[in-house]
Amino acid sequence: MADERAVRFLGTPVQNRALAWRNMAMLLGHWQMRGYGFFWQRVIHVILSGNEPSIAVAKKLGSTYIRSARGLPGVTDEDVMIYGQIAD
Repeated sequence: MADERAVRFLGTPVQNRALAWRNMAMLLGHWQMRGYGFFWQRVIHVILSGNEPSIAVAKKLGSTYIRSARGLPGVTDEDVMIYGQIAD
């Protein structure tokens, strides 16, 4: 949806890369695409590496470190850390 040539016949406006990625992820499901999700059995926090205040908040909420990743498509190319918790 970010490619003007692809959407001009669909009757929808061209979207920026971040919005196009978000909409695609909603349709496909974050869980299937990336191995985690926002509204599933696992609560996650995606935090830029080195952002100690956000890491402290995630830990205060009961989250633990899960893994690191290179970037977050449509948002950043910087390294991120994924913290989360499993729903009881």
